[in-house]
Formats: sequence, structure tokens, C-alpha cells
Amino acid sequence: MGVISSAAIGRFRDGGSARYSRGFQVGGRIEQVLVREGDKVEAGQVLATFDDRELKATMDASLANFQKLQRGFRPEEVEQVRAQAAQAKADYELRRNGNRKEDIDAAQADADRARADTVRTESTWKRVSDLSNQDVFSKQQRDDAEGAWKNAVARNAPPKKSSPRSGTASGLRKWLGRTSLP
Repeated sequence: MGVISSAAIGRFRDGGSARYSRGFQVGGRIEQVLVREGDKVEAGQVLATFDDRELKATMDASLANFQKLQRGFRPEEVEQVRAQAAQAKADYELRRNGNRKEDIDAAQADADRARADTVRTESTWKRVSDLSNQDVFSKQQRDDAEGAWKNAVARNAPPKKSSPRSGTASGLRKWLGRTSLP
């Protein structure tokens, strides 16, 4: 509980006819009003008290931050920043020196799987298309198989900047190692 000593609520007289109006210098919840309207008061007399828990918490937090700055960072904070710096350096070196052989091999394996998926979906589409023409499969099934094949081709196409003729059938044929597309 805090004590208000330099401010009063409402109006009061100084013994004559002059009136003064004062308020609190800080906001907060009033806990007690110790005088009533018309009571005589002395200089320095406590007129009201207020709940100062929030102000004390703010002050304690500010004091803790101040003390932390005075004593410096904790060793684990310093270590965390060092680890972040080491990771940033490793990322920089990777970009500067290129990828490791393991990363290149993994990317090649992904590309090989993508090509195999493209070939598989193409052969499925051709089979379903032929059987659809014989009314064994519906046109919807044929369209679904064709869509799956085209999605596989599009998903596995090379990036535009590395493709010899990006966006063309001949660029795609060259990437797939084929001479024709159905």
C-alpha cells in the first residue's frame, strides 16, 4: 500500500476563501480515503492511500533489467549467440563453397525417382487410354490418368533457368532423354 503525500483529491481551502484542486500524479486504484469533505488537514497529512502493487511490479522488473545490464550476460546467453554465429558462418561457407557430395547425391536420387514416377504415370496413362478406347475404362479414368502423368511431368521439370529451352516440348524431351511426347 502506498501513501499519497503530495496530492489531494477534490477541492480544499487554505483557511481563507481560496480553493485548490489537485489530483494524483500517478494513476491507480484508491484503497482508502482517510479524510472527508470539510475535514481540516495539516501539511504532510496522508489524505488517501492507493494500491501500488502494479507500480512495484513495474519497478521490480526495471530494477532486474538494470541489474542484468550491470552484471552482463549469462554464460548460456553468450553460448547461444556463439552457436547462432557458428551456424550463420556454416551457412555462409556452404553457399560460398557449394553443396557437399552427399547433398548432391541425395538430390540426384530425388531426380531419378521423379523421372521414374514420370515414366510410370506415362505408361499408366497410355494403358488406360488404350483400354478407354475399347470401353474397358471410362473417359474419366483416362482423363485422371492423363492428369496424373502431366502433373508428374510438370512437377519434375527442370527449373527454368537451367532448361535449354524452358517451357518448350523440346526442352522437356531433352531433359527426359526422349525424342517424342504423346
